[in-house]
Formats: sequence, structure tokens, C-alpha cells
Amino acid sequence: RMEDLVEAYSLESYETPTAETELTKNAAIDYCKNRDDKRKWFYICGNPGTGKTHICIGICSFLLSKGLTVRYLKWREDIPKLKAVVTKADQYQELIEPFKQAGVLYIDDFLKGHVTDADINIAFEIINHRYTINKRTVISSERTLGEIAKYDEALASRIMERSKEFCVVAPSHNWRAKGRPE
Repeated sequence: RMEDLVEAYSLESYETPTAETELTKNAAIDYCKNRDDKRKWFYICGNPGTGKTHICIGICSFLLSKGLTVRYLKWREDIPKLKAVVTKADQYQELIEPFKQAGVLYIDDFLKGHVTDADINIAFEIINHRYTINKRTVISSERTLGEIAKYDEALASRIMERSKEFCVVAPSHNWRAKGRPE
């Protein structure tokens, strides 16, 4: 499901008209240089339209070009499917295991929208599993790690520990609403 995005969003095509955008791009490039360390995660948070998905797809594209497998979890599409079958153990495991076991997992729009206990439980199951077995994870979210800690400190601390070198706050400029920054 990432094919069209990979063509449109590369690290090379991420524009850097401001110091903020330059820092974001450099963090993504540095992360790619550390691709052999599976314990390293990339976390980017910020407002809508600030290039979070572009940066993460760029990272995933680079990792794909190096032969890694990447699974794309779209929070607003995939999590409702999991919640719908949570009481059906076989179906639930069939849906969640690919996210837990992926060589690289990209979670887009992590915890977007109204967050329920079910969201936190599923998020923790995926994140904790990947944390425990050292699986590379790339996450974009509108929520800071501080906001996530208010829902579940264990969840936030696992993300924080793995992404501490690559925990980025996206530039504040909304490209979609305001166009290119001056």
C-alpha cells in the first residue's frame, strides 16, 4: 500500500527552505545511516501538513532499497479492523502478527483521533513486542511522547528509549494549508 507514496515522497524530494526542515531531513538521513542497528527507532511528531509522512516514507523507501521488508500500518484504517475482531482470537492474531513481526514497521498517524483503552492496548501489544525483540520501527504522530505518556507511560517510555537519538518534532509550518514556507 506504500507503492504510490514511495514514488512521490523520497528524502531527496523533501524540501528544506528553513532551518527546521533541514534539521528534520538530516535526522532522517542520519537514521538511514544507522540502518544496521535494529534497536534504533525513528519517531516524528507534529501538526498536520508538516511533512511527517513524507519523511517517514522517505526513510522506508531507503530501507526498501537496501533489501529490508517494510509493513505500513495506517492507524486510522488498520486499528479499527483489529478492534473489530479483538474477541475472535484467531482472526485477531492473523491481523496483528504481521505488524508485530515485520522487519520494519511504519506506523502512520499513531494514536490519531479519539484514543480509547482498546487503542492503547493494541498499541502496547505491537510496540512492546517490537521493543522486546528489537524490531526496527518508524512512527509518525500528531502526539508528543509526553501526551502519549498521559495515556500509558510504559508505551511512551518504550518509544522514547528506542527513538531517543531519532525523536524529532516536525517543522511547525503546514505545507498543505499554507504552501511553501518563505
